[in-house]
Parts: sequence; structure tokens; C-alpha cells
Amino acid sequence: MFGMNAYFPIFINLKNKNVLIAGGGRVAYQKIKNLLPFDAAITVISPEFTDELIQLAVKEKKVKLQKGKVEDIDFKDFDLIISAVNNKKINASCVKKGRKLKIWVNSVDDPENCDFITASVIKRKNVVIAVSSGGFLPGLSKILRKIIDAYLPENHFQYFTKIFQLRSKLKKKIKNQREREETLKEIVKDIERRYF
Repeated sequence: MFGMNAYFPIFINLKNKNVLIAGGGRVAYQKIKNLLPFDAAITVISPEFTDELIQLAVKEKKVKLQKGKVEDIDFKDFDLIISAVNNKKINASCVKKGRKLKIWVNSVDDPENCDFITASVIKRKNVVIAVSSGGFLPGLSKILRKIIDAYLPENHFQYFTKIFQLRSKLKKKIKNQREREETLKEIVKDIERRYF
């Protein structure tokens, strides 16, 4: 039923985390593309793969393709599981196996069977913006992402990068934490004035 899950927005460090993607089709490909900027080690299991996915794995060393059935895989070596198989029974089996091992599982297109959902993301260097409809209307999330993306063109993020660098310098220059916080608040207020 709509609105049953209360997903808490959280950012997790996926660098070198082992992520299992069950499925070798278009949806799996899109999930992998979304994960790549976050440096996860991605294993994709499927009896077959799309040409697009094979080409991606050739290009990206963090993506490993493994031919086979997800039912035969031992999940214990994975930190996160995304089941993108076009078969509800197999997806449900992935959820059950993952939960038994206390591994978070996302069953694509089945928000009621997800421990987490993936958001529509804008990533520009250190700035990451995520938009979600709780898994119930992904198209809306994509539209909202496009609106935000259009409002924050690439050159704005270059400005933000300079501010991040300034923050590092301030940490070295201003030893008093309260003084440093006040200076940073003024910088943030300047950003706010630029946009509102």
C-alpha cells in the first residue's frame, strides 16, 4: 500500500564495498551506472547479459560479470544487494537470503520488499543531491532531479569546490572552533544570498 514505508535519507560510503547486482538486463545496467561514481566493487550475476552491460564491464574494472543463477550465489561476501531480475519469485528469494544474513537488499520495482531504495542523484564532486518518491513514482524523482540540476549549473559547483578548499584552510588558520564556525556561517549566508 502507498506510503507504508518510511525511508530515511542516508548517504553511505560505498568505496570498495561489495555490491551484488542480480540481473543482466536494462534495469541492472542503469543501477550499475548509478553506482559507478561511488567506487563500489560491483558483481553482476545473470545467466545472460545485454551487450551494453558487457561493454560497460569491459570499460569499468570495478564491474565483474558472473554467468549463473543468483540462487546459486553465497551472499555472505556482499555488503549490499540489488535484485533486478524480471522475476518476482527470484527477487523475493534474494530479499529472504539477504535479510537472513542481515544484508540490506533492494528489490527493484517492489518498494514493499526493500530495505533501501535508490534515489535519483545529482553528483558533482563533493556535492551529492538525492531525490526520492519513496519508490512509488520514480518518474517524479527524475523530473525533480532535472529541475534541481537545471537550477544548479556546473559552474556553481566549481564555486562550491572553492568554498570546500577555503574551509580546509580555515581549519588550519583559525584554531578556535567557534570563530571558525562563525566565519563559515557567513560564507554559507553569502551562498544563500546568491540564490534567494
